[in-house]
This record gives sequence, structure tokens and C-alpha cells, in this order.
Amino acid sequence: MRIVLVDASNIALKVITRLLEARDHIVHPFTDGPPALDHIRANQDVDALITSAELLSMSGFELCWETRLVSNCRRPIYIIVMSSDYDRHKLTEALDSGADDFMSKPPQGDELYARLRVAERLAAMQHELVHMASTDPLTGLLNRGAFFQRAHDLVARLRPDSCLAGLMIDIDHFKRINDNHGHAAGDEVIRGFARLAARHALAGRLGGEEFAILLEERNLGEAIAIGDEAELPLPLISHRVTAQGVQRYESMGETTSLRGT
Repeated sequence: MRIVLVDASNIALKVITRLLEARDHIVHPFTDGPPALDHIRANQDVDALITSAELLSMSGFELCWETRLVSNCRRPIYIIVMSSDYDRHKLTEALDSGADDFMSKPPQGDELYARLRVAERLAAMQHELVHMASTDPLTGLLNRGAFFQRAHDLVARLRPDSCLAGLMIDIDHFKRINDNHGHAAGDEVIRGFARLAARHALAGRLGGEEFAILLEERNLGEAIAIGDEAELPLPLISHRVTAQGVQRYESMGETTSLRGT
């Protein structure tokens, strides 16, 4: 796991970092909350925050609250608060501030490892739920809601001198494909285009045979060239269902094309 560790004591940071690195965790240590929070905002791959309740310019509880605002349904972060003063009041305050767990400081190795195993299990489940909620199951591209959310985030962080191009693409004669060759063949065509779209950083299936691609730092000419790729015909693959399963065979001479706008 990638862990942000925050404690006002450099000695405590070294001791806990040694414990974590012994189990192959990647540790980013900080002695105060604001730089730790900046690091969490800037790095989407942070899995967990372990913070002391007693910090310098902000309390560990404030750091929990701010981190929970950064963390959302699309970015789970497991938060553990430590305190040398382990009492019910601080436990309640930590949980109310957004922490997932609370432990005494200095932590014992076995206890710390056990709590992080819980964090890893929960993180794996949360990441799987995020993936299922944001991914089109047929193509593996972003689904409609996730695409527009990611597009909104991308536009929000663009610099004034940046450029951004977008393509809206659909598949010609898609109903005819399904009618003549069956829905399995239509699915194959959709997956074929998805492989083309996946070459680009931000691509999504908006629904049916409609797709969208956002191209950051690409000018109009580059966007047109990518759109021209979408005009290339895709060979159809037909499917026949038998008692032994699904057999695939190439259709004779029939193709479909992708139309971009």
C-alpha cells in the first residue's frame, strides 16, 4: 500500500516507517498536516493515511476531515488515527472526523500489520465497486456517467493556454448488423471499436453504439486525424450458437464503418 504517515516527531516517523517498510509498504512521511494533505490531493495512488492526533499547525482530526473531503466514492482512502492518549473521547472524535480506525501510539508491529490487513481487504473491495460502477462491462471503457465526471474533472484542471479536443463517434448501420448477424456479432463490433478508442487517455461508451473521446493537448488537426481512423471499416464477425457453444466465422465481404463528428 502507498501510505501517507504524519507525526510531529521525527523519531516516531522513523520507527513507524521502518515497521511499514518491513512489510513492503511505500511510505511518504510528513511532520505536519498541510504538506501531507497537499501530497494526498496531488497523488491519486495514496491508499491510506496514518496520522497522529497531535500535530503542529492542524490537529490530526482536522487532517482526517480534510482528507475525507478529498476522498470520495471514486477514491477510497483508509484513515487510521494514532494517539498516546487513548481514551473513549478521542476515539469518538476520530471516528466522527472521518477516521476508519483508531490505535494507541507508539503502535505495536503485530497490531499495526493486522489493522493494515483490514485496510487492504476493504480497499480491494472498494476499488472493485468503483470499477464496476464506472466501467462499461462489454468494452471495459468508462461508462456514460464516469466519462462525463472524468471530463468535468479534466476541464476543471485545464490551464488557460491548454487545448482540448473531443470526438463523438457512432457506428454506421449498427441495427443492420444486429438484425443480419445477431447481437453477438454486434457486441464484437463494439468491442473492436473499443480497442481503437482505448488507445486514447479518456474514452467512454455513452450508450449503444455511441462513443466519446477527449484529447488533451491535441489541436484540431490531430483530432481530425484521429477521427479519420474511425472511418476505417471493421470486418464483421458472425456467431452461430450450437449445442457445443458459440462458433465464430468471418462474414463474407461485409463491413461496417465508424462515423465520427
